[in-house]
Amino acid sequence: MTMSNQGISKLVEECGELQIEIGQLVQILGKKLARMDSDEHWDPAIGSLSEAIAKEMGDVIGAMAFVSRKLKLDQGAIADRGHQKLAVFLQWEADPNN
Repeated sequence: MTMSNQGISKLVEECGELQIEIGQLVQILGKKLARMDSDEHWDPAIGSLSEAIAKEMGDVIGAMAFVSRKLKLDQGAIADRGHQKLAVFLQWEADPNN
């Protein structure tokens, strides 16, 4: 079954939003790197960096889930890959040479 033009249009829109969300997440993470000793951003309007990071990560996850469903990707395979990558990251973190 092919996706309608409207469906493809929505998918392209969500991919664009995903790109924006990832950019915003990278900005907040960069600010956290500069303020590892504090959770507060120097702009009081932003407030907690941890809360801002959690919000942006949620936005990215939501956009990725939408796109993966539109493309009818195997959600189990995606979750499995995510768990595999997490295991690798945890090994890297536990390695005293990193």
